[in-house]
Amino acid sequence: MMRSHFTPRRLTRLAIVVVFAGMLAGCQVSPTDLIPPLARSLESATPSAGAGTIAEQVGAVPAEPTATEERALSSQAMPTPAPMSAQAMNAFLSGPRAFGVEPFCLQLADTDGDGEREWLGLFELVPLGGTGAAGFVLDGDQMYLLGRTADMQGQDNSGTLVSELPVCQVRVQDVTGDGLVEILVHGLNQAGQHQLSIFSWNRSDAYPLLASFGGDAGVELMDLDRDGLPEIVTVQNLWDGVVLQEISRWDGVAYRFERSVYALASDAVEVLPADTPEQCLVSYYLNLERRDYRSAYEMLSAEMQARQDYKAFLLSVAGVRDLWLGEVSPPAQEGDVLVFQAPLWMEAVENGRPIRRAFRGEWRVGQEQGAWKILSISLHAFGS
Repeated sequence: MMRSHFTPRRLTRLAIVVVFAGMLAGCQVSPTDLIPPLARSLESATPSAGAGTIAEQVGAVPAEPTATEERALSSQAMPTPAPMSAQAMNAFLSGPRAFGVEPFCLQLADTDGDGEREWLGLFELVPLGGTGAAGFVLDGDQMYLLGRTADMQGQDNSGTLVSELPVCQVRVQDVTGDGLVEILVHGLNQAGQHQLSIFSWNRSDAYPLLASFGGDAGVELMDLDRDGLPEIVTVQNLWDGVVLQEISRWDGVAYRFERSVYALASDAVEVLPADTPEQCLVSYYLNLERRDYRSAYEMLSAEMQARQDYKAFLLSVAGVRDLWLGEVSPPAQEGDVLVFQAPLWMEAVENGRPIRRAFRGEWRVGQEQGAWKILSISLHAFGS
């Protein structure tokens, strides 16, 4: 079951109006006929007293910002901006600061592939009466809200909420292999669920949302097939010590879901659960993965153990370097026996080289003396 993709929340019109209020004349602005009267009255407000300029915060030419300056701008090290960039950012800040909005997680990066660095950052919506955070790019005197685009009828989608909590995890990286970088923003919601939003310059006038993923135990980028491009791996909690990893791969046009596999959770437990037939099957392979061969062997039925003693069992799995059990299908029932089916990928060392194979598996699981046991295993190779 695919759960990694989800529909991101959009920003409210009022939030856009306030963020854009008082910005540079060349910036993109919302039509005044769509601005609520209250928000229009706020546009003429002046910045709050004591608000410093960006040049004052980081200086126009110093080689390194002070610790205070660095904390004011970002939790990450940030290059010292050129004087013109400092002036542009100061003008940009004057509008939002009038309403208590202070951008954070600021950095300089070439986000559109033109060879010039742009300001990239986030801002909280709490001072605007909302929740969460949104992102922006300031390119010279042109400001873009991440995820903000217009459809064929000119209707504005208002941008994308990248996080419900103020998390500073933003990076620029080419994750699709097209030679242009994407903007990756990691966020968290109030329940602690992780969110990854990916934006890409459309080579024209916007940074639309390319894809968005959510996982209650994390969202990771992992180059699983070693082709130089990372897959998106969302991690869902299942039960103690066990998670389900949902893997999506870029196909040249969009991210497509590829497969789900079980994995050990980061907070490992000493004994993996086997209270249900599915847990028994999953824990068998995860015990093999973590080299707990004795626990895996004890999950086999008495008949299977009689056909293969523990020493022979160890020899049969000695060459296995890694394995991944795919998400099992709902079981069929044959009397007291449950029959599961799932894909299984296995990497073994043969003649000194790692060889990966894929199998279609069928497992029969039943109870022996009140405990769930694997009664039989049938694997059929079908590719890689």
